[in-house]
Amino acid sequence: MSSVNLLDWPDWIAVDCQYSALTLKLPKGWQRDGTRSQANGSTDIFFGPTAQLADNASGSASEPQLLVKTIPTPEGVTNFQAIAVALKQQQLEAGGGEAVQSLAEETITIDNHPARLDVFTYQDAALQTTVMQCQACIQQAESVCVLMGMARGPEQMDYLQLFQQAVAAVQVKDD
Repeated sequence: MSSVNLLDWPDWIAVDCQYSALTLKLPKGWQRDGTRSQANGSTDIFFGPTAQLADNASGSASEPQLLVKTIPTPEGVTNFQAIAVALKQQQLEAGGGEAVQSLAEETITIDNHPARLDVFTYQDAALQTTVMQCQACIQQAESVCVLMGMARGPEQMDYLQLFQQAVAAVQVKDD
């Protein structure tokens, strides 16, 4: 089984999100894979280099991805906590599973903005596998920016450190 190590990606690059007021630092080799438009905003989608992981025991790639979305809120309304809880529940319901393990649930500060970090695993019924998700909801004046890092397969937990480092390096542009 292969293992993901931050040392495998010595070069991190700054990436501006197209639809969110964030600059991310991602390992070189991660790429933007377009956007997804929805009624409540658009999402930037980034994928990691799965080819490095295709030699795992199951023969399938872990498909790590990072989604970045901005959810508009009324000015002065601080609701990143409620949005974090709702998104976590929505993800669990969409996957048809329940939280297998809650690894973190804490209020933090990201680039001088209040935020909530949730890290959890859940069983995805459709994929018949466990998914690890690292989710950060960052409060801004008129929006909440959401980062969702997800990985599945045998190497899923190896990506946790990578996602946490990406969250810690976020730079927020004022909205």
